[in-house]
Amino acid sequence: MKKIFLWFSRKILIPFGERFFIEKITGKENFPQKKGFIVASNHQSGWDHYWIGCTLKKRLQDMHFIGALDSFKIFLITGGGFLYYLSDTIIINRKDKEKKKKALKEALECLKKGKIVIIYPEGDTNKKNYLLRGKVGVALLAKETDLPVVPLGIKKEKKIILRVGRPLFFDKKKDSLESFTHKVMKEISNLCQKPYLF
Repeated sequence: MKKIFLWFSRKILIPFGERFFIEKITGKENFPQKKGFIVASNHQSGWDHYWIGCTLKKRLQDMHFIGALDSFKIFLITGGGFLYYLSDTIIINRKDKEKKKKALKEALECLKKGKIVIIYPEGDTNKKNYLLRGKVGVALLAKETDLPVVPLGIKKEKKIILRVGRPLFFDKKKDSLESFTHKVMKEISNLCQKPYLF
């Protein structure tokens, strides 16, 4: 995260969000205190980046979101990608296999440097009352790094409720990419209280 945006987030965005939009945050003790890890969350809107930032405000400088930039709508929302630049977002083009591989490689490099990578396994924003089928990118990151995946659920009632779950580890002897992805998604389901039907 660029220094100016880090300052703006700490001094303005996060205090404003905590004061007016967030009802409660539970389970922050489940975040590892040191080294890198992966956060996997449901994704309801573009504001989710800021809500998640409120749970990790002590390590904002280490956060890297994986964000799509493959449609005109996203291009407009992010100011032509300028917001992604300010927040050091790992940009993924979901329509291009080579660019997807490049984004995965960048995420792995961040994790190996002790950073935090936030991923939305549903692959897109989802306002439905159930979770979409999880993509295996979260499992690939966990498998390649041996780092924990911390599930996070975002629920909107009158205000935002964030619940942080216990870390999950990829077991190379027992887990497949699909089975681990479903395990993560079921934990997110429990936390955000949306059913996962897969």
